[in-house]
Amino acid sequence: MILAVGGEGNNGPLASTELYNPTINAWSSAGDLATARVSFQMVLLPCGNVVVSGGIDDDGTLASAEIFNSITRTWSAAGNLTTARGFSQMVAQSGGDVLTAGGIDSNHSALASAELYNSSTNLWSTASSMATARDSFQMLQLQDGNLLAAAGVDNTRPANSEELYNATAATWSAAGRLQTAKVYFQTALLLSGKVLAAGGADINGSELVSTDLYNPITNAWSTAGSMATARDCFQMVRLQSGSVLAAGGLDGNHVASASAEVYNPITNTWSAAGSLAMARAYFQMVLLADGSVLAVGGLDSNDNPMASSERYNPITNLWSAASSMATARGLFQMVAL
Repeated sequence: MILAVGGEGNNGPLASTELYNPTINAWSSAGDLATARVSFQMVLLPCGNVVVSGGIDDDGTLASAEIFNSITRTWSAAGNLTTARGFSQMVAQSGGDVLTAGGIDSNHSALASAELYNSSTNLWSTASSMATARDSFQMLQLQDGNLLAAAGVDNTRPANSEELYNATAATWSAAGRLQTAKVYFQTALLLSGKVLAAGGADINGSELVSTDLYNPITNAWSTAGSMATARDCFQMVRLQSGSVLAAGGLDGNHVASASAEVYNPITNTWSAAGSLAMARAYFQMVLLADGSVLAVGGLDSNDNPMASSERYNPITNLWSAASSMATARGLFQMVAL
């Protein structure tokens, strides 16, 4: 099952949530959040429940958090963040705790602070702060359990600084620098343990084709093969083969794109992956159990929220239509349960 939550609808932030069943290709209601929100974060816990935190509603930046019980399919309160934050990043650690970091506060200033959610106590507590305040960045868990936070905006401009969070010592340290400062890019953990960082926008707001590879052994970045299409605000997913699919986003003309391409980590090259049926940015994409990829919602070329979804078949390298959500939404979150 795939859970889609909140986001920007035709009339503002949404509280509605939906579940997609890939077997029957159908969506159903998953109840409503207590608070409508956009630009928030959501992660799957080891127990199968889902935590949602922060974001923005019509009144500003949020500190509230909620949890989805995947068995009863109901939402309940999950304590409050110590700091209201939107455009942050959040990762569930191997031990079950959740780390959220960065973002913007109620004054729209970038944050360096971080905090931990304890699923046993349902409470948040302050964690060590990053060296650099950043929002709209990327954070993922490496194979050794540590977390990598990369680039983003440090209040005034895109950053190329990166940091590592040591899950054991609960401290941050420097993690080399990307070749290009960027924001609104995507990252994927490769089977080799390296991290692929692709696309995004540079300090001039121009979409990028460049990609970089982070080696956790050397703690350094190197240049990788370039994409065929410059893009930011897109989505990227590692396929079962180990290759990485990048799709949609805003192209070099700042217009929603339908193009897609696949990165081969063995040859360090990108190749065409057929086009989406609908150009979309600010959407969500997730790998399904059968190896296909589901792309859902987003904003179209006229910045209108979309309800449509489609599936990518890595064998045929083609997209096909899937069932549409009940509600059009962009800037939302989606996770496989």
